[in-house]
Amino acid sequence: MAGLVNTPVCEGRTELKMILRSVVLLLALLSSVRQVSAEVAYGFTNFPYDLTINAVDQVNALTLPQSTLYAQHMDQCLPWYEVISGSEFPGWLKSDLAEIRALRSPSQVMYVAVTPTQNDRRSLAEACGSTDDSVRKLPRSLRGKALDSPEVRAAYVSYVRRIIDELHPAYMNIGIEMSELALRWPDEWAAFDTLFRYTVDEVRKSHSEVKLGLEVVIQSIMKKSVGDQVRPTAEYGDYVGLSFYPYGSEYGELFGAPKLPEPPEQWLQPLNFARKWTSKPLAMAETGYLTENIRLDIAGGINFNGSDALQSAYLKDAIRIAVRDNYLFFIWFVPVDYTKLLRKMGGRAAEWMRIWVDAGLYDADLQPKPALNVWQNWRQQGAVAAMQQAEIRQAPKPRPSIPVPEPQPANPVHAEPDLSCSSSASVVRAMPNGPDSHIGAVEWILTYANDWELCSAKIRMPATSKGIEFYVQSTPEDQLLVQVEENDGDIFYTLINVPPEWRAIKLPFSKFVLSPNGNGNRILEPSKIERVTFADGGGADGKRGRRILGLTAPIPLQ
Repeated sequence: MAGLVNTPVCEGRTELKMILRSVVLLLALLSSVRQVSAEVAYGFTNFPYDLTINAVDQVNALTLPQSTLYAQHMDQCLPWYEVISGSEFPGWLKSDLAEIRALRSPSQVMYVAVTPTQNDRRSLAEACGSTDDSVRKLPRSLRGKALDSPEVRAAYVSYVRRIIDELHPAYMNIGIEMSELALRWPDEWAAFDTLFRYTVDEVRKSHSEVKLGLEVVIQSIMKKSVGDQVRPTAEYGDYVGLSFYPYGSEYGELFGAPKLPEPPEQWLQPLNFARKWTSKPLAMAETGYLTENIRLDIAGGINFNGSDALQSAYLKDAIRIAVRDNYLFFIWFVPVDYTKLLRKMGGRAAEWMRIWVDAGLYDADLQPKPALNVWQNWRQQGAVAAMQQAEIRQAPKPRPSIPVPEPQPANPVHAEPDLSCSSSASVVRAMPNGPDSHIGAVEWILTYANDWELCSAKIRMPATSKGIEFYVQSTPEDQLLVQVEENDGDIFYTLINVPPEWRAIKLPFSKFVLSPNGNGNRILEPSKIERVTFADGGGADGKRGRRILGLTAPIPLQ
């Protein structure tokens, strides 16, 4: 959130860091983590919700099995003395880094965020002390130095390289929420620009395998002067990280960021803006949404509104857009509401620490909130949501009716399917020669626009059906989403890869996944299936040109 500390607790460091060093390694749980290749990677910052060892264990038990990315956020201090002298890191920091390596599963993508500044996004980060709750004066060589000074540049590059050597991240953020510097102190941006570019250049020489990025606050870059100033710097990296808490509009407004509209445009407008703002790969470096209304007694009173419904709606749209815009990763910042932690901290808890307190996907008693269902579906949630929205927006384009053949117990003969398509960008016509001389087929020609392309065929299924089968081909070779829809509202789907040559596809129902957009009894019942939909999301992902598919009518698999 604009100008705020990312970690909900920066006071009481000793107690929290002692807890973090006592984490029980959850290796058994980590074996169940799914790695999604070439897709959005999803993760949490594993922040404890209470001042107990059990709280840390519980957070990791809840989040690690549901993450394909391990996120580590490091903005507490910076070991300036050690990186300048080349000596070992303080013992507590070495211990923390060892724990991170132990907790992270090899199947998880590693993301690390570091920053050269304090939480004001302006002053040089404090020097780490000998204990986790202590800091030191800056080394003499850095005192009074600007971000672009040779001394700061050399020390920061050394730090980034050493953290990479310790944690081996795939992605590294080397400037947390730095657009806030341009929002509040634009005259000082040039110094950071120099530091960022120098760090990128030097680290690429030694660690070219790591993708380096800069994190920006979406609300801040929506101010044109800020966006214009920050963009050239951000685009010098390999990707742009986004910080986005849509409910925090009033805080950003205090510093001159534009006001965000009411939901759902509160998040739709900024997320769509971010994609248009840069052509660089995007990543959601931190985000969240409250489930309770909060008022802070600062600046005359600031309101943050939230609810279960708003949190679910935001997360559903955010994941859909992350998939649509090919985000590299997506991080939900607070996994569990930390009301117990704030209560124990008492007077040490600053007022602003309440800003994220109810942004978890679990409440303070570890009970799942409705939005957890959205999270657990990950990429499929976003893909199916986008497809469903496209289907709602676009009126069907009917074709002359061609009867669907009755299900046959054996050796079924495929007919030309009666396809009804949702977009005028799709053309469907009969093919004179199908995959076999006695099999009919249609040619589906789709021209990519900016949305999903959908074509559906009616079907009748015996209760004993084991799945569906059809013939299909595609030029070029690509994936196709196949969805079956029941008359009670349930929807199930799967993805297939379609080659250029004709292929017989036999899809058992065991391959289908329940869509969150359905509203039936959540049980796949073949006798209730009335429609099969084929969908291509390339247009929504920015593809252009055409795709030509051949299809036969889907029939029951016996």
